[in-house]
Amino acid sequence: MDWNWFFSALAQSGAALIGIIGAFLISRVLSEKDVSNRILYEFREIAFKRMNVLNDINNIPFEWYNRNTILQSQEFWNRLIHLESVSSDDPETIAAECLSEVYGLYDSPDNLSFATRLVLRNKSNDEYEYCGCYSPIYSVSFDQLDITHKNIENLRYECKVLMRKYGLVKNDVSGSIKRLRTINRIVVLLLIGSLTSVCIPLMMLPMDISKLGIFEAFSCNSLWARGSFIGALFIIMAILCTILMASLREVKKSYMRILSKISDKHLKLNGYCEYFD
Repeated sequence: MDWNWFFSALAQSGAALIGIIGAFLISRVLSEKDVSNRILYEFREIAFKRMNVLNDINNIPFEWYNRNTILQSQEFWNRLIHLESVSSDDPETIAAECLSEVYGLYDSPDNLSFATRLVLRNKSNDEYEYCGCYSPIYSVSFDQLDITHKNIENLRYECKVLMRKYGLVKNDVSGSIKRLRTINRIVVLLLIGSLTSVCIPLMMLPMDISKLGIFEAFSCNSLWARGSFIGALFIIMAILCTILMASLREVKKSYMRILSKISDKHLKLNGYCEYFD
């Protein structure tokens, strides 16, 4: 077997393979940077929309809406009048059962407290009589409540859309991080491959196997002047791989910053408003 032919062919084929893989890795790293920039832009846009939605939610008078919805709910009063005559439960239990009949309420601890006061309306001197033209029942029109209800439902829908968008961003980031790990492993293999399939075979040439063993030939050749050129080639490959891995780390840091800013309050409806389920 001609060892010179073997090492020469190995170095040439290895160099070609390393070049193809290196070009692919460079394009993949640049592509991942573009993807990270796109995801970061989308995340900032979603965060800006979330801030606007939260500001709109803060301007919604939920307690006012809930109280007047209870007062104007015919189902609530019908149920209350019925239970007053047939039920022996405590006022809070009756209030909770009556609240279940009211359409359009939003979760609030104040709902039960207010409904309990209505159950006790005839037993407390401090409560209004909820009847007659001066009753609070008639102080707010149905149209006002309907407009407020539509505004709240629109905001609820926007919150659900934001939840889905945050979920998609989180999935995209998680998938990208997995790709980065794979690319990073290939970069390491590229560096090892350049050493074993290009640099070492070049160091072995020329070799007369009849005079020198393989280890002796490598030892002698490594002292030659061309060893410095091959060493420089390996250093260039090492620098290239280091740059690629550093770029991958920067992209990963960008992804991790995005993930750190996405919590349950972004992915659950009650994270946007305590009145939403």
